[in-house]
Amino acid sequence: MTACINNLAGADFFSAKWTGRVKAPISGVFTFTVTGDDGVRLFVNGAKVIDGWRDQGPTVFTYSTILDAGTFSDIELHYYEHEGGAACRLQWSYPGQALEAIPQSHLFP
Repeated sequence: MTACINNLAGADFFSAKWTGRVKAPISGVFTFTVTGDDGVRLFVNGAKVIDGWRDQGPTVFTYSTILDAGTFSDIELHYYEHEGGAACRLQWSYPGQALEAIPQSHLFP
């Protein structure tokens, strides 16, 4: 699962859905950050935790939760692009780690 769409020139009227699991490298508070230019929704372990399902310019949404080291969490990201700019980015941060794209080594189908 790689979730990043950024400035697709001329791309309008489409949607995407990413599903997978993330594995927490440490125990602590994890903050998931979604940036979307139009609609975004993020689900963690089946619960909708971010709901920005509307036409909008690039907007940042965050959700924080406690994860335990080595555990897997289901994650699902929905995105739609109406018109104009197209951007969708999923990132995370946790104690000792600045905001970054979730490394592929922590993403699983």
